Amino acid sequence: MPRVRFLLLCAGLGAALPLYAAEPLKVFSTRPIDGDPLLVGFTQQTGIPIETVRLSPDEFERLVAAGEPPADLLMTADSGAIRTLERAGLLQPLESELVESRVDEGLRDLDAGWSAYATRVRIIFANPGKLEELPASYEALADPAYRGKVCLGPRGSAYTSSFAAMMVVNHGAEEAQRWAEGVVANFAQPPGARDSALLMALADPEDPCAITVANHYYYPRIMQGDDEEAKRALESLEAVFPNQQGEGSEARGAYRNVNVYALVKGSQRVDDARLLLEYLSSDEAQRIVGEGVFYPVVEGVGPVAAEQMFGEWKVDDTSVLRYADAYDEAQAVLERAGWE
Repeated sequence: MPRVRFLLLCAGLGAALPLYAAEPLKVFSTRPIDGDPLLVGFTQQTGIPIETVRLSPDEFERLVAAGEPPADLLMTADSGAIRTLERAGLLQPLESELVESRVDEGLRDLDAGWSAYATRVRIIFANPGKLEELPASYEALADPAYRGKVCLGPRGSAYTSSFAAMMVVNHGAEEAQRWAEGVVANFAQPPGARDSALLMALADPEDPCAITVANHYYYPRIMQGDDEEAKRALESLEAVFPNQQGEGSEARGAYRNVNVYALVKGSQRVDDARLLLEYLSSDEAQRIVGEGVFYPVVEGVGPVAAEQMFGEWKVDDTSVLRYADAYDEAQAVLERAGWE
């Protein structure tokens, strides 16, 4: 199919660069990204349209099992999922000195074909009205003082497995299992609810749930929404960024995970995929990330809404790949601990 050549004035470049209309880049995603301002901005900058296909968790698993997917890129939001794609041989490498220079090496692996464009942290939320003392670390969730107070997600959740992988890396499988057993003993209810539902349970004065661990962005999403009753309820909660003090891994900071785009093996759009990853690392794109609910992967690009809401805290800068490598062992630890 012939391509139509046109000129676009690129902001910040001071010159008109020749760009080409193209067939859409097809992106399969485990998250809703249709109409994402990042993708809109990319198309405006390059003229390359994006076609998005939303995948359910079951569809994602079937895609991995079936082999090479009919897409150019995959977007996912978990380091464990990225490792799964790598091991299944579904990704191909790409090169970009620009991405390497802007994105921390713990948040990318271009040899494997992916780079993060945003991060989130899993922090402790607690209702001080139901507790004598707030937990200051992830490890404290196993403290018998919180018996019948802790509510978390199920073992089958990728968030739970990735979270447990962090404990395996920092403490070893044996100690991580003791921790998981302690957390299970502290459950107020069987695990299973989503992060947003757990936050509302904490806020309910009649609910035994007093402590949970959730992705930070659920709180601002509710507080910036239209549900006035939910916003009033969440005002009773306190956000705790864990592991800020102590020695060694005790003070590693809050656990982070990633939102990434990955290049699919077999795609013929390697150059266009590289352009997308480079755009996502640009100041413009990173400002958009910071203005939303996530944390940018490039520092100093502008105000970060999450920092304005929560303040600035230490975040664990361990490579997400290191934690992803412990994903399978973490799942086994959770199963042995009786985490449903």
